[in-house]
Amino acid sequence: MKKKTLLFYLVLFAGVQVFGQGDSWKKITSVPGCTARTYSVAFSINGKGYYGTGIDSVTNKENSDIWMYDSGQDSWTQVASLPVKSGASVYNVGRSAASAFTVNDMGYVVGGYSSDLNIFLKDVWEFDAATNTWTSKADFPGFARAYAIAVGSDMWGAGFYGTGFSFKQGAGWT
Repeated sequence: MKKKTLLFYLVLFAGVQVFGQGDSWKKITSVPGCTARTYSVAFSINGKGYYGTGIDSVTNKENSDIWMYDSGQDSWTQVASLPVKSGASVYNVGRSAASAFTVNDMGYVVGGYSSDLNIFLKDVWEFDAATNTWTSKADFPGFARAYAIAVGSDMWGAGFYGTGFSFKQGAGWT
């Protein structure tokens, strides 16, 4: 029994030494001109991180800006802002509580909430980093929602989106 216990601890210790990262967090450059935000989105394409939207902690306003982080340069660059689509209309307003994922080197943002329009969203936008453009895709077929979960899969060439919640007048929280 003592040999099994010793072997267990040796394997555990070796695993911690091999896979443990220790103090691996590193402070990076802050996003220029941005204050702290809540309910923002993030995704990555080709080793670059993308971050944006959300509610500004100082102004309490929603944002539409998106920023790209280059870890090799430790720098941020603002890219094309994310629009909001409701029905056939496209607006240059902010959003919060949206979801994001990446599939085959394209970033996607789905849904969320627009306080400027006072609506939950079901729009889907595709970001092409090579051309710095957002393209509207078919709306999510379920109910408009915020605070949902999203994940992308290159293997299946698809994104998965679900949960979250919405409020409908007369129906309450969905």
